[in-house]
Amino acid sequence: MFPAVLVSLKDPDEYVSKNVATLVREVCKHSPELATMVVNCGGAAAIVDFVSNSRGTSRMPGIMALGYVSHLSCHQPL
Repeated sequence: MFPAVLVSLKDPDEYVSKNVATLVREVCKHSPELATMVVNCGGAAAIVDFVSNSRGTSRMPGIMALGYVSHLSCHQPL
């Protein structure tokens, strides 16, 4: 499921990509295991690309997703 979802982070429609970043953020925040799953699917790199290519407040879900991944990695190795 996640590799297919991550492709939509590059969607030209800003609302689609922001909503996908929000989905990734919501998954990452629940447990270290889910954050690890997202990272293992290439999610961290996809989110970094999303943050680099988006503007303004639409970047916020991506930034928060990276924050959750880094916080949860303190509790379990990724």
